[in-house]
Amino acid sequence: MLKMPFQKSDTKIQLLSSKQFEEVFELLRSIYENQNPEHPMGGSWTRSMVRKELEIGKGQGFFDASGYLRGIVLYRVLSGTQWDISVLGCHPQWRGKGIMTQLLKNMQHEMGTGSLWLEVHEENHPAICLYEKLGFQNIGMRPSYYRDGCAAVLYSLNLVSSNEPLALT
Repeated sequence: MLKMPFQKSDTKIQLLSSKQFEEVFELLRSIYENQNPEHPMGGSWTRSMVRKELEIGKGQGFFDASGYLRGIVLYRVLSGTQWDISVLGCHPQWRGKGIMTQLLKNMQHEMGTGSLWLEVHEENHPAICLYEKLGFQNIGMRPSYYRDGCAAVLYSLNLVSSNEPLALT
């Protein structure tokens, strides 16, 4: 389990492994099956894509008090100090509870210095607001990136190491 100075005592964030493939896949399935038109996402991940991502990448999961996986961040190391977030999401019934903020802040804290990169559907305004609130900077677009013809907005966050406890805002 990762140390979380700002985490509620009845939840936990922990590193994910390929052994948790089924849990991760089911969470992603629930996210894509219950897409809200106001929160468009890139496209669904196949079983083989998720399995491969867990094998070659890294991930963190947010677990509720009963031990159920409610949110994830999967990422790859680009270099020793750069990470690319490949997929992140939260169970539809758990949205708006700060899970993604906790996962991303924990990731920032764990990584120390360097940079995080991600992309987001141009019409996923709640995600864009979250990333900008956390300090991510819009660095460009990938036109017609998604199946619906919309662009991907590219974001980067320069990390600064700090030993101070994190606080949710």
